Amino acid sequence: MNAGAFGSRALVRRSLWSLLETLREAGRLKAFVVNGAFKTEVTSVMFMGLRHTKAPEQTSLRFEANVYLECEGGRAATLDICTSDMALVASRLERAMALAMPLKHRPVLRKHAAYPLVPLASPELLELVSTGGAAAAASRFSKGLDERAKRIEHPRLMSREVHATVNHVERFYFDSLGNEGFEPSAFCSLNSVFWLRDTTEDASDVLGALPTEAELDTLVNEASRNIMASDVRKLVPRDDEGGTLVLLTPKAFLTLLDDLVLPNLEVRTLLRKTGAHEVQHIGSRILGRLTLRDNPHLAFSPFSSCYDTDGTPTKPVSIVEDGVLLHPLFTGALLAELESEHPSLVGRFGLTGHAIGLDATSHTNLDVGLDGLPEVTFAQAVQRAPQVVVVGNLTGMSVDPLSGQFALDADGAKVHEDGKLAYSTSFTLRGNIKEVLVDGHAVLLPRERSFNRWAPGVLTSVLTCVPKELSEEFDGENDREESEDDGRVDGGIEQNPHRESR
Repeated sequence: MNAGAFGSRALVRRSLWSLLETLREAGRLKAFVVNGAFKTEVTSVMFMGLRHTKAPEQTSLRFEANVYLECEGGRAATLDICTSDMALVASRLERAMALAMPLKHRPVLRKHAAYPLVPLASPELLELVSTGGAAAAASRFSKGLDERAKRIEHPRLMSREVHATVNHVERFYFDSLGNEGFEPSAFCSLNSVFWLRDTTEDASDVLGALPTEAELDTLVNEASRNIMASDVRKLVPRDDEGGTLVLLTPKAFLTLLDDLVLPNLEVRTLLRKTGAHEVQHIGSRILGRLTLRDNPHLAFSPFSSCYDTDGTPTKPVSIVEDGVLLHPLFTGALLAELESEHPSLVGRFGLTGHAIGLDATSHTNLDVGLDGLPEVTFAQAVQRAPQVVVVGNLTGMSVDPLSGQFALDADGAKVHEDGKLAYSTSFTLRGNIKEVLVDGHAVLLPRERSFNRWAPGVLTSVLTCVPKELSEEFDGENDREESEDDGRVDGGIEQNPHRESR
């Protein structure tokens, strides 16, 4: 849809509201809720320094809205629309109302006094997208990324690709009670990808401000930090005093939380007893030393928000403190269901503005911590045992949120022996996330940001590395010979077998 296809954005909103209000005044609707957005996206992609004809610079503009309808008799329906043709919208509304079904638990609309004011993007970025400078900016950022990416060299490197996207989003909300919200925001998405013969290395980021030169450097360095001319061989765990420790990078630690912890904290899972915890566990220490806090009001974060899909104003919330589950994230419907099934909990919890649907919630800016553990630097961490295995990427589907057990592939892991980088390897990492969360002998590394989440690295002895044969061993000798000729594999970024890789 082009810019002229939906005309004035304010007119589209008013027309949609007028159509729904007419149905309500006629007695055909009891209530309605609308969540919509106008989205403009400009993308610039470069392959090996060239803009391929299959992926040129392109601009897309979209209008989308989700409409919740509450009809007579407790029936409800939802409708997704992506057109500003009100005649077509009216016909789809008629069909949705005809197909409406009764819901046992429905969201309860509340009149709100005001919504918080949160700066979702920097003034410079908002000015750029509002004055038509997004295309030139996306092109400039992709060129900047490629200039840095082309410096990276490696015997097994086959290709590279960079993406830069500049987005402008205007979210809006209104309902039949008169609540009305509006969120103008903008963000830049950056991506750098390197294809090697045996693996793919990449890094991405989303920023609510214009990326700086240092941030472009950081992204490419992040994507290439595992591309080193180091030996690649099978893992041989040490059995001497101190043995082998596993260092979970913040990215790997977050992967385990995503797969094994966060699914158990969803209210639907608690209510239906399909996870590791139940409603009666709220208020109990069930997650070791873990702390989870969510802050939707972080300035210049593309993940912050002023309201949710229920029209509830957002506010920060402590979900877990030192292992105690305090306040799960609720939608209006889930809170009503919880209080209906557990009358003793009426009034104990409130809505924090984290709903993304009738039955689903989402984190905004999540802060992860492990309380009571000491913090060390990376250099100190790799010297705490004769062998320290640094795990950055975890892949696979062998996870059990009920028990906490997992067995995941750790590809491109870095093995440090006696404090020095010795070689790269791949293996299966096995263990139980519950043991990691209660490990009183673990130490933490400084927190890092991954998109909208902040987490520390964790050095622990409770996980097991299971070696496996490497399919790339047949050409490992050739790679080692080439790497010995040159300890520097990129234009200015030192990458040799003895560099401390994070």
